[in-house]
Amino acid sequence: FRACAEMDFEALDDDDDDDDLENQDNNVRQEQKKQKKKTKKRISVRQNAALLREFDRAVKAFLDRANATIGVAGEAGDRQKVVGLLALYAFSRRLAPPSFEPDAKLFRSLWLLEKKVPVIALADGRALPFFVADFLLEHAPPPPASLRKLDPPVDPNVLRQRRKDACQKLDASFDRDARALELQRLGLIAQAHSTFARCPRGDDAVARAKGVAHATELLLEQRGALLLRALALAHAHADALRSVVALHVATMTPFSKKALVPLVSLVDGLKAIESAFTSTYAASVAESTSGALRALAQALLAQLGPIRVKLERKRYASTAGRLDALAAVDAASTLLATSDAFSASRVDVLSLAFAVAFNDKTAPETAPAERRCKDRAAALAKRLGLLCTLETRLHKACDCSTLYFSRELLEPALAATASLAASAQARQRA
Repeated sequence: FRACAEMDFEALDDDDDDDDLENQDNNVRQEQKKQKKKTKKRISVRQNAALLREFDRAVKAFLDRANATIGVAGEAGDRQKVVGLLALYAFSRRLAPPSFEPDAKLFRSLWLLEKKVPVIALADGRALPFFVADFLLEHAPPPPASLRKLDPPVDPNVLRQRRKDACQKLDASFDRDARALELQRLGLIAQAHSTFARCPRGDDAVARAKGVAHATELLLEQRGALLLRALALAHAHADALRSVVALHVATMTPFSKKALVPLVSLVDGLKAIESAFTSTYAASVAESTSGALRALAQALLAQLGPIRVKLERKRYASTAGRLDALAAVDAASTLLATSDAFSASRVDVLSLAFAVAFNDKTAPETAPAERRCKDRAAALAKRLGLLCTLETRLHKACDCSTLYFSRELLEPALAATASLAASAQARQRA
């Protein structure tokens, strides 16, 4: 990241000139390269106020989204996106001119993320610790106006002590949180057995026989919601497991013996969720996923109808903005209507098209109907992105190699697993 941020983005490379130089003598080539470096074309980035304003708007929008999604019941890997948010902010600070004064309020809001997320575990099973404060101090130092108002203050000793306190707090509630997740997992597996053990076409026929309208849509929505719930619960297990391990490793705090049982419980929960949704009910999950994706695509198409009518009737002062929004609506409609196969890159293109279509002119704050369509489209696009990569996300969330990379935990965890299995067999015999 440092190499990327320190690049000279105002210099333009002319590849055509480089191809011409290859056919010339070596001495002539070296001389022309020196002349080219002296007369290198440049563009103005640091003086582009509109670009810097858009960077600030994007950072604030991603920050609001992170604060709204982290720690809630449906969180599915949102805390890992904080790393990208911080990198975008540091990159915008790098592009700003030296005389530019950073927004002190925005920096304080980013700094407060460490209180909400004490540690972010990266690299899936490796659980590499990432701290918000350390990244900001290295790549985007605090502006002078916010130094006195930061919580926690910019002091390595205070930061280290805060992280140790957070580690002790996690240890105190670790067993209780693991038990709560275990109960949720047992309920999820039971609901999955009652839902996916039957053929969806049979459920549809039974519902239609009872006179239920829109039976197919209701069943697909219920099954899609169950799949998203399974993904969110897998991420909750993984975040609890990896955060505890990463924070102990970063603060060099030894594990207590009583933490082994909830640790093994989380690993068992992850493997149970992965086995249920990628092996036991794999056929029903695949059939339900494709149907849910089609239903979500139709729902997204319905959100484009009102904005298309508005764009075709109303004339804006800026014709280019209106044409851009219409082109985005056409592109999104084509992507949604031409195929039922979705991928992560295709969903990214859809999200970009929706962002262009529902801009500040087509969906302003004073137009509640358009804002509702915009919010609904964003929620549906997020569900579409999660469902189209469900299997990959489940495998990554259920990766339990954290214990393998923490070798001092591996042997005690295996011993605790064996003792729990022996006690369970003894209870069954009794």
